[in-house]
Amino acid sequence: MSITLRLTNLIDKMKIQQLFIEKEDKLVFTPIQISLNSSKIEKAIDKVISFSGKPYKMNQFEKDILEELDF
Repeated sequence: MSITLRLTNLIDKMKIQQLFIEKEDKLVFTPIQISLNSSKIEKAIDKVISFSGKPYKMNQFEKDILEELDF
């Protein structure tokens, strides 16, 4: 009996196939189904971690290079 068949039989006996789902041609192990609202999490993280800085500004050398490369 091949190893693959033995593993398949073991999984069937343990009835753990319900813990796996197929998503975008991949098999995903999901013992706990959790639904999270990513926008709320992102806002909470933004409140905790805040950066105070200046926005990026190109210097003349970078502008000249981009002009030469036709960007």
